[in-house]
Order: sequence, then C-alpha cells, then structure tokens
Amino acid sequence: MSRLRYRPELDGLRALAVLPVLLYHARLPLGDGFLFKGGYLGVDVFFVISGYLITALIWKEWSETGAFSYRRFYERRVRRLLPILFLVVLATLVAGWKILMPAQMIDFTRSALASLGFVSNVYWWSTLFDYGATSSLIKPLVHTWSLAVEEQFYLVFPALFLLLLRRGSRFTALALAALVVAGLLAGQAMTWLSRDWAFFMLPARAWELGAGAVLAMVQARGTALPAERRGAGLLAATGVALIILAYVFLPYGRSHPGFPTVVPVVGTLLFIAFAGPGNWVGRLASWGPVAGIGLVSYSLYIWHYPIFALFRLQPGHMNPKDWVWPFALTFVLSIAGYFLVEKPCRDASRVRLRTIVAGLVLVLGIMVAVFVASNVTRGLPQRLPELVALYGKNQMDNELLRDDSWAILDDMAAEHGYGPVHQFRPTAFESEHLWFSNGAGVTRVLVVGNSHAKDVFNALWLNRERFPGMEFARYAMANASPEALAALDQSANFQLADVIIYSIRKKNTRFQPYLKFKQLTDRRGKQFLVTTTAEEFRPHQGMPLFDGMLRSGMDMSPGNVNRRFWARREQAPRKVNASLRQFARQHDIDLLDKTEYVCNRKAKTCDGVTPEGYKTFYDYGHYTIEGATYFGERIAELGWLDEVREE
Repeated sequence: MSRLRYRPELDGLRALAVLPVLLYHARLPLGDGFLFKGGYLGVDVFFVISGYLITALIWKEWSETGAFSYRRFYERRVRRLLPILFLVVLATLVAGWKILMPAQMIDFTRSALASLGFVSNVYWWSTLFDYGATSSLIKPLVHTWSLAVEEQFYLVFPALFLLLLRRGSRFTALALAALVVAGLLAGQAMTWLSRDWAFFMLPARAWELGAGAVLAMVQARGTALPAERRGAGLLAATGVALIILAYVFLPYGRSHPGFPTVVPVVGTLLFIAFAGPGNWVGRLASWGPVAGIGLVSYSLYIWHYPIFALFRLQPGHMNPKDWVWPFALTFVLSIAGYFLVEKPCRDASRVRLRTIVAGLVLVLGIMVAVFVASNVTRGLPQRLPELVALYGKNQMDNELLRDDSWAILDDMAAEHGYGPVHQFRPTAFESEHLWFSNGAGVTRVLVVGNSHAKDVFNALWLNRERFPGMEFARYAMANASPEALAALDQSANFQLADVIIYSIRKKNTRFQPYLKFKQLTDRRGKQFLVTTTAEEFRPHQGMPLFDGMLRSGMDMSPGNVNRRFWARREQAPRKVNASLRQFARQHDIDLLDKTEYVCNRKAKTCDGVTPEGYKTFYDYGHYTIEGATYFGERIAELGWLDEVREE
C-alpha cells in the first residue's frame, strides 16, 4: 500500500495550531488579560487535522486493497504517539523529584498512569474541579487530556467507518456529515448541561474529528475544489483568518465546544481543502521555518506543559521576560526528541516494535512503583530532606493539610456508608442522614455554609467534650438562595436542630439573603446566628504567611509569628465585617465574631501558630487540624457560644 502524499502546508497548519496553544498556556500579560485568550482552540485545529488524516489513511488502504489492517493501524499509532509521551512522563518525574511537593507528587503519579492509559481526560475532569484543587497551570500532565480524546476516537472510528463503507463512499460521506451535525448539536447541549464534562470528553468532541473525516471523504470522491483552481487561495486565506479570529476573540466560555467552535473548525477545513503549492497560502505554510515548527508540533505540545508547570513551581514571581527560558527549553527538547526518538521510532526498519514495547513497559513499571510508594508515604516527603528538617513537626504540604481538614467529615460519612462531602452542596450524608440524637436536654447546633463552616464545625467537633449538653452537625450550602433554603428546610438535621450557625466567606455587603434565612429559622422556632467573615492574611513571597516566613528564615517564635499575622491581615474582610455588624444590629440578627478567638485585639496578635508551634492556617484563612483544635479550645475558654446556651 502506498503512503499518503506528504503535504508540507499541513505542517504549516500544525504550526498555526501549536504556537497559540503554547502562548495561551504561558499566560503572557496583554492589557487587562493575556496574549491569545483563544489560543486553546489550537487543540481543536489539531482534532480536525487528525480526523482528516486518519480517515484519508484508512480510505486509501481500503480503496487500494479492499481490506484494512487494524494491526498496522494501531502499530502506527503506537510508534507515532507513545515513545515521546513516555519519555516526557519519565523526564518530568526526574525533573520534578526535587520540585513537586508531596501532594503534587501523588497527583502527578496518578495523572501519569491515567495519561499512559489514555484516560487522562476522565482523570482531569474528575479532579480539576474539586473544591480547593490547585491551578491546572502547575499540573504537568493536564494537556494529555487531548491525546486521550484522540486515542479514544481511534478505538471507535475505524470500525464505524469501515461499517459505513459497506454502503458505498457516497453513503459514508453523507452519514458522516449527518453524524457531525448531530454531534455538534449534542456537543452544544452537553456544554449547557456540564461545560467541564463536555470540555474533556469524546462525545462532545467527536464532531470536530468527524468534520475532518467528512472532508477526507469528499476529497476521496473527487468532489472538492482543487487547490490549484482560481479562488482556492482566497478560500484558504479565509480559513486562516477564521482560525486567527477565533484565537483572538473567542475566550473560553460556556459554549465551548459548541456553536462558537464551528469558527476554527470551518477555518481548518477551508485551509486543508484549498491551501496548496498553487497559491500563496500553501507556499507560505510550506516555507521551511513554518513547516519545521509543524513537523515537531507533537513534540512541542507534549514537552511544553510540564516545562511550563515546573517553571511556575519555582520560588519567586515569573516576569514575562523569564518565559524566554521555558520556551527555549521546550524548543530544544522538542527538536531533539523529534530527531532522536519520535522520527526513529516511526521507522520500523530502524526500531523494532518489540524494542518500543519493552521501553514502554519499563517506564510504566517505574511509574507504577513510584505511584505505589507516593501513595503509601503520602508523597515521598523524604525526597525533600531540607524541607522536612525546616518544617520539623509541621506538615510542609498545605494541600495535605487541606485534605486532612476535610477528612473529619469524609471519615464520618464513610463510617455510615456515604461518599465524601462537598464544600458547596449537601451530600446525602448531610441532607438525609440524622446526626443528632432524639434525647431531651440537648442543644443541637447545625453549622451551615461552605468551607468556612467546615472550619467552625471542626473546631467544635474536635472539642465536643468542652461543650457538654451540645451536639454538632454540618450542612454544606454555598449561599442562602431560595432553592438552597428550601432544600435545607427539608433536611433531617435542620428539622431537629435547635440552633443554626451560618458561616461563609463573604466578599460583598449584600446581606439581604440573611433576612430570608432568618425568616425560615424564625418560622421553624430555631435560633439563628451568623458568623463574621474569617480573618484573612496576606501571603509572603507568594506563599501562605507561615510558610513564607519560615522559608525566608524569619523569627518563628510564636510571639513574633502571631504579631506578624496581626500586621498582615487583609483589609477587605474587615470592611465587610464592619458592615455586617451594622446590618445585624439593624435586623436583630445574633452575630458571632470569629476574630475574638483567632486574634487578640488588645495585644495586636493573631494566632498563626499554636502555643506548641503548629501552624493554624493552610492558606489565606482556613484552619489546619491543629488550628481547628486550638481555636475550639479558645471558643470554649472565651464562652463564644454562651449566647447559644442562654437560649
């Protein structure tokens, strides 16, 4: 079977796809935003190209031989995609060994296995949008989701395509076109229902690859306008213009991948169909430097994200000029990877498939071993002996401290057969399961709100023996909307509760929903109390205040730390709390002041560490387990809940 004719202009199109992706992920500032807000759409251009080439490849083999070899097809995919991917995963492990914090190492090993198994789109969809999840910009393998989508497409499409071909090429082209239209409509609906799911999953993306497949079949039937004809250059240029306009004017929104995504998809189709050596667009795209970038575009795509992520994890703030180095390293490693790994592995006469598979098994074995070790040891902290020594009895990793703070509620839920709790919405464990007893002489306190309600609950629960005659439960609620209050009213613990404590992070002075909440509790004969917004503390050198002080070599005695925390309080929460106090007085709402047990206004200190030296916050203002325990002791000592007892 003969090979597909090489079209250098398609490498130029790949360059047009990959460069905006790199610039988008660099987040280089431009005005009030950053350069190429729509640069992520380069991935969609790649999808169309992939669908086009895969279909043309299958069609050529089937039309010339009357058969199709799945073995050859998937061997080509293995040789094309896996060697450089496995190399990058292994290189990221080596480079990140002294950079990644324990929680980041755990996440990296999990995402690496998901990437090597081509299910990383599922992994990232299930983890990236968890509350408190760290930025995707510092997760080295986030970009592999698109490889997973393509590989999943390759598993399904050949069999479907060959099945359609039994009815003839005309029927196949029409059927694929119908599937693309249906897929677009379905994709748009999926973005409305769940934008995050649609972004990562094949069902919402298949129409883009299918669009390329339709063009391949139209050309196979000889019904496309040849690129040498008059007007082809204008149509190809229109395609380029549509792609660039999408990069500039289509920032990520709720309708992607949906109707707006048609713009770069159509632009890509126009370029593929009409760019060629007979017009200036094709000649420009085939120009050596441009086509050369496209030639290494896969390596550029695979290498750039881990390099960018690890650079972002370096101490200090990155200025735009600092991006010269990650870009330079990306190009150097991509060119080297293309000529030393990617290109040789594609050539069966140079590298046997058995050799490739052996290398892949070796890398996979290494990643499985590191995955097991990192999960058993909570991230292999012994990799970082300097930090272990510096932090002493304190946990160095704030992500693990965050997870530990949620583990109290999660473990309680698991004991009763329920899944983990959520920050914003109540799970069945909170809405259906009764936490309170039915006994007399007990004051039942339900803490309602988001992650800050979790903090208050932890402080009370961990010190429950200090509050005799009181029981505590927690209910997740993002805001006091009518729908949220209606759901709360139906929940088991609310119905039995005597006291409701509402605690959220308030960033504005719109307190009217509090009145609706109070009306509900008044109707149900329950005491309603609102907490002030938690004190928040400015970071130091880009890290939470305690960590920034410690790593800067500052005096870490409790007295000095606590004075520093007082000095680094954010202004915004204090302004909100001043307005909240006035609102509460006007509307007869009982107010609990969190600052009373966190800070000492007279001494001008805030407890950033416990008397034993444990840090109390894992970020701007959420409590660690040690912090919650200490603050619960302070709540009891100060009689912070005496107003509840009087009721």
